[in-house]
Amino acid sequence: IDMAKAYLLDPALIQTKTTYQIKDTEEEFYVEYLNGVFAWGYRVSAPNKEDALPISMLTQKD
Repeated sequence: IDMAKAYLLDPALIQTKTTYQIKDTEEEFYVEYLNGVFAWGYRVSAPNKEDALPISMLTQKD
């Protein structure tokens, strides 16, 4: 479902070099760059492992 939702969003709404909260979790995700509807970067809890998430899974930090 999150993959489908990602295609409905404008990737320009996601800023690179910014930390977001991962939807429905307490985890944070640092966005290095975007590739289509995927945000590439790393989870703050695991900074040595590159990861990619659909942009629909990212929310502004509280």
